[in-house]
Amino acid sequence: VAGYGAGTVTDAAVVAAVAAMGANGGTLSFPPGSWTHANPIDLHNTRSVIMQGAGGGTAGSAPATILTYTGTGSQFINAQSTTGFRVQDMMILSSAAGFTGPLVDLRGLGGGGDSALAVVRDCYIGGTGSGLNKPTGIALDKCNGATVEGNDLNYCNIPISGQASTDR
Repeated sequence: VAGYGAGTVTDAAVVAAVAAMGANGGTLSFPPGSWTHANPIDLHNTRSVIMQGAGGGTAGSAPATILTYTGTGSQFINAQSTTGFRVQDMMILSSAAGFTGPLVDLRGLGGGGDSALAVVRDCYIGGTGSGLNKPTGIALDKCNGATVEGNDLNYCNIPISGQASTDR
């Protein structure tokens, strides 16, 4: 991603990297560092996309990738109606007062069908303070076959939300 932003990870660099992936997906590699985003990362209706960081919860032992959302949109990482989406090895935070949407949105919505085969692994996900905001961590409504493991969800109003894709 930094290759599209003159060595930094900006909103524009992420948009350019997503556009360059094309229909068959690919890997968005985020380098170590703290990157602030005012706009959501839009990956809805994609397939085979990997968001790869350099570490999420390192406690200072190694460089980490930290993505901080400062916007107030309805979600930060929009991976609605995706197939084969994966996010791993990064911190995903919200510092916007009053933001309550999902930081990682894997819901099957918007006429694109249900999401399927999603993986969220080894990430630290949450707000930046107990009184500042309370986002939803991961939204899994109508997501079939999701794996969520090795994550730390903190300062979230709802750490993981979900609902079956069909009523039974």
